[in-house]
Amino acid sequence: MFSLVVVPGMALAGGPAAPDMEPAPVAPAPEARPSQDWTGFYLGGQIGQTNSDFIGGSGATISDGNTETYGLHAGFNHDFGSWVLGGGTGP
Repeated sequence: MFSLVVVPGMALAGGPAAPDMEPAPVAPAPEARPSQDWTGFYLGGQIGQTNSDFIGGSGATISDGNTETYGLHAGFNHDFGSWVLGGGTGP
């Protein structure tokens, strides 16, 4: 007995083509960020508000303290590389 099997398919003469493999572009090394130097004088200011109620033993409000606060501060820092030493003054 003789059998014949016919299977449709694609002819690949010489095998499948290899994909074009271009080398991936090499990203340049990131540039080193300049280190920050914290040495120097500084001057600043602040503004705020306080709100306080003082209640006496009888439960009555003795004083109502709503006040705005202002201030200036100044100082000097010296950068030693891995740590910073400084001092300042203010209210």
